[in-house]
Amino acid sequence: WVALGVLTATGSVFLVRDNRRSFFLALNLCLAGLALGGLALAGQSLGVLDGFTFMVLLGLGLYLPYVAVHATVFERLIAVTRDPGNLGFLMYLADAFGYLGYVGIMFLKLSSPPRTEFLTFFKLTSGISLVLAFVSLVAAQWVFRWTLSRPAAGEKA
Repeated sequence: WVALGVLTATGSVFLVRDNRRSFFLALNLCLAGLALGGLALAGQSLGVLDGFTFMVLLGLGLYLPYVAVHATVFERLIAVTRDPGNLGFLMYLADAFGYLGYVGIMFLKLSSPPRTEFLTFFKLTSGISLVLAFVSLVAAQWVFRWTLSRPAAGEKA
């Protein structure tokens, strides 16, 4: 279900031909995914979601921004800025930080008290990840709206 949802959502962004609109649509899609993950965490904490629904919604909420950034945001960022380059370095950099975060979570789990319940730890780290990603994407969207609205060097306003 997660793969189907992510494929449908990110695939639909490619229908937008304008690079700038598609770029910001992809950023908003990432924010919507993160909000869905937050709702899944809240629903599970309140006891209104069963385990399967919780995992599908949280998986969709966390995986949708990951795929959208790799498949759309980076691609459209290069297209909208018209800078020469390719996605390779951006994808490598994003994945490297993702793996670094995973290693940090492993160390955090190993250093937590031995009686820490896995679901509690999972929900805590998921919540922290969702909040950090949401704040980062809102900041990125603000910066790009400001940056891309200014004329480039050598262009007339």
